[in-house]
Amino acid sequence: GTMYYADGKQVYGVWYKGELIYEFKHQRQDQTEVSEQVPNTPPAKNKKIIALLIGNNNYKLEKDLDNCINDVRAIGQKLESIGIDVLKLENSPKTEMENAVIWLCKEKSKDYDHVIFYYSGHGASNQGRHYIIATDENDSQTLPISLESLDAVFSSHFKNVILISDACADIKSGNWNADPVERGLNTLINISTSLGNYASDGIPGEHSPFAIGILEYIDKEMTILEVLEEANKLACEYAYRVLNRVQTPELYHAVWYPKEFSLY
Repeated sequence: GTMYYADGKQVYGVWYKGELIYEFKHQRQDQTEVSEQVPNTPPAKNKKIIALLIGNNNYKLEKDLDNCINDVRAIGQKLESIGIDVLKLENSPKTEMENAVIWLCKEKSKDYDHVIFYYSGHGASNQGRHYIIATDENDSQTLPISLESLDAVFSSHFKNVILISDACADIKSGNWNADPVERGLNTLINISTSLGNYASDGIPGEHSPFAIGILEYIDKEMTILEVLEEANKLACEYAYRVLNRVQTPELYHAVWYPKEFSLY
């Protein structure tokens, strides 16, 4: 939030129990000033991009999380503010997550050229892949949904695929061997931490470091690569300075990924 002082000074950052614990470098304009400068008209609907956002807080066998639904709702609002149609799921079992992906490809790919998939919840890595954990995952021998398998499905229906996961990527036991999946030519994958490591859920009731980075940049008029590169830097800095932990997001894409691609 923003603190307004009597002398006119404004400080935009993260406040906890009345104390500033992190100040953002990119100062947000006051909403009154913005309304005076820009006509109060909604953005045109962007019919080329659709987003599916999933936030899981409550798990049967995993530890419950605090901020995943907060993250999804806030990022959804940001995307909607720039005219992107958003579908949100909260506390989803595996079947619901899989059906949403299938429905999106079958029913929406004819109307949209590109897809954004954002997940916040528990995750894991194995055999070089990143897995997202549904609320009802109940057996370590069961293969969870991987970003790589989502890529294979989405890439056969959409031109550009953006897969973002705010989840741990620690190694879990179990028979998770899987056949290689060829990454789509126009696929971008961003994971909130390096494979084999943990990611922070953040201060309870707030947002994760990775979500804070995404929220700061996702609605900026930048290419998606620039958005995620800057978001990753902020997430890394926030995790270190505010939470006193190391977290290094990783961004993967082919060398020929269209670097001019933007959400606008």
